[in-house]
Amino acid sequence: MRMKTKLTMTTPEALETRDVEITGVVILPDNEHRLFLATGQLPDRFTDRLNQYTKVVMPPRSSMISEYKALLVLSEDGGEGTAVCGKDRVSYASVFPGAREWLDRRIGQMADFVCEFSHIPDAKLPHRLKLDSIGDILDSTVKSDNGIGELLKKELEKRDEITDIIMHQDCFEINYLLDYGQEALDTPSERMTLSGLIGCNLHDVHLIHDSEEHDLATIVELTPETLTEQGKHDWADVLGAKVENISHGYYGTQIDLSGVKAGRLRDFSYMLAGNCPLSDYDKWVMDKSLDTHDGDESQGMTMQ
Repeated sequence: MRMKTKLTMTTPEALETRDVEITGVVILPDNEHRLFLATGQLPDRFTDRLNQYTKVVMPPRSSMISEYKALLVLSEDGGEGTAVCGKDRVSYASVFPGAREWLDRRIGQMADFVCEFSHIPDAKLPHRLKLDSIGDILDSTVKSDNGIGELLKKELEKRDEITDIIMHQDCFEINYLLDYGQEALDTPSERMTLSGLIGCNLHDVHLIHDSEEHDLATIVELTPETLTEQGKHDWADVLGAKVENISHGYYGTQIDLSGVKAGRLRDFSYMLAGNCPLSDYDKWVMDKSLDTHDGDESQGMTMQ
């Protein structure tokens, strides 16, 4: 669930679409949003957020821009947004059609992921969940001061699974409702499987057997669209493995699984890394060249 899209940012080079990663959000009252559209500049209180979370990315030894890390600016009630990037002031910008729906969908997916922790055995209640861990697993930037953490907290406050949530500088402290939390842990059928977890879109994770050691390989991406139907059938035992724990360990983000042979986790991870016969890889993994980029392409907006 990457917070990326393609937009046409106004640049000195040309009006061409570029990858844009949304690394922060600014929600403005309607009167301030109108002033922002008229002047092209954010209120001073968001200068630190602009400086910290936006960036122009260029390949090594190149002066051409390949990607933007940008803030998404929205009014409190508007559906269309603006992606902005700059240092001390907005230098690059693009209209982002349907930004509200796009953002709400991603915040909802993050909340779904956090709520799934209520079904993981041995989850601590109240449970401290690192913001960086959420960001690493879901390939997003979740911070207490970039607007995304605040939006996620507001969404979680609406969820039935959660009775109380506090956002600290580096983590959420969460009290789960017992019906969804500790009581659910005592019912094996309620426990989350790997198949359920990948609905949140996993990036740069390691699958580890909960009680046996085995060789590991980094899984760069595992989403509902990663495997073919044949792949889902042939690796059903791995997808049905029970999630015992998710943590940041020696290898990075690791997911401890039970109910499957350790060798199968090893082979599954190796397969996704391409360490298998090409005929098997083609049979089990979707052809990425058929994917479409998530997000709308838009025309640029010049900030005056």
